[in-house]
Amino acid sequence: MDTSAEFSKPKKSWWRSALRIAACFLAVWLISQEVIAFMPWYFARQMGRDYPRLSMVPHALNDTSVAPLNGAKIEKFGCSFQVPWAEISNSRDAQTIATLSFKSGASLLLFDPAGGLKISDALRASFAKKGMSFERMFGRDATQTNYDFVMAAARTTPEQIHFFASRYENARDFIFLTNKLDDSPTSGNAFYEIEQGEMRGLQIGDPAVAPFDVQLNLFDRQDRNFKLWLTARKDAKTPVMTQAEVNAIVRSLHGTRDTDKPVSTHPEVSEVRY
Repeated sequence: MDTSAEFSKPKKSWWRSALRIAACFLAVWLISQEVIAFMPWYFARQMGRDYPRLSMVPHALNDTSVAPLNGAKIEKFGCSFQVPWAEISNSRDAQTIATLSFKSGASLLLFDPAGGLKISDALRASFAKKGMSFERMFGRDATQTNYDFVMAAARTTPEQIHFFASRYENARDFIFLTNKLDDSPTSGNAFYEIEQGEMRGLQIGDPAVAPFDVQLNLFDRQDRNFKLWLTARKDAKTPVMTQAEVNAIVRSLHGTRDTDKPVSTHPEVSEVRY
């Protein structure tokens, strides 16, 4: 496997994550400065043009069956899961990313759950410093856990941001939209809400459709975030996994570190509309 290609996706993801974080804090600044509402609307329009698939929202999987897995058991970064592929041809561990390739032609990238930035926690702290209520801004349903925030962002589209809406509504939806950048398809229309075992979250990509890649952004019941990318060779002509096998991988995923950590919750507040 071309090792230079292995890290191309994480580098691209890092750039998009940095852009997403900068845009989020820009929106917080816009709110605090009481800038008129059209600025988030303007930027949202530009994002919609540059990333047309931001207009997509996740939908339910058609196939929720679970296939038996007879492949390798992977244990990295305090989590474990099983895959359909038995023979590992190459394995590399970086500080926050582990990559494995298999003789079958499949590869995977696993991101360290402890190394990812929880954007909702970072935004909550930023709001607190400015004397603003994070819960009041985003509503109770989106602020109970990081999973809730990610899913609220995934369901937001550029079309929801209107010129004549309040600055609070537009800034809120713009923050959601920037967070959706990492969790929306770059091609095709495979964008799913998934839940298997103790994991729930998002699946991007269809394993039966070229390039046969699947990106998973998952949360367990303790609100720990697990990101896993399952890929095929660039020249692959046939799938390296089925949807039932992807479902089985998700179901087999378990966190083994800090298992006594409680679910991230916050005092309930009533949602305020502006």
